[in-house]
Amino acid sequence: MASGKASLRRLKLSNFKLNALLDITQSINENLHTEELLSKFLRLLRKDLNIGNVVVYSYNGTKWECILASGFHTRIHEIIDVEKHLMKYTDITNLTTSGNTLLSFFDVIIPVFHKDKALAYVLIGDIDEEREGISPTIKHL
Repeated sequence: MASGKASLRRLKLSNFKLNALLDITQSINENLHTEELLSKFLRLLRKDLNIGNVVVYSYNGTKWECILASGFHTRIHEIIDVEKHLMKYTDITNLTTSGNTLLSFFDVIIPVFHKDKALAYVLIGDIDEEREGISPTIKHL
């Protein structure tokens, strides 16, 4: 019976993730403004996934800019230099063992590429670092 409950829980979590992905995808297809998409993305991370620390850098064709920074008491997003600190990441990477003190505020980096060109970098971390158990950031990857 316990394995049945665990399977049902996993199924519900998978359905939730697929529905969240569908919602964001439909919003993109509806050509929502960047601000609306970022607001939806932040709400999904914070409310639904309990991931509250997020920074998103986007390349606008000439320079990198921070388009979303939420959950931090510091202005860490202003210190990070994308070309110096983030460009080496080409895959989703766990940052907890990166050794880079600047990136120690984050758990995971998600690079967004089109072909071989970096378009964006998403850095995420947990709201409650002191809570015991599996990190929500890691749990939802």
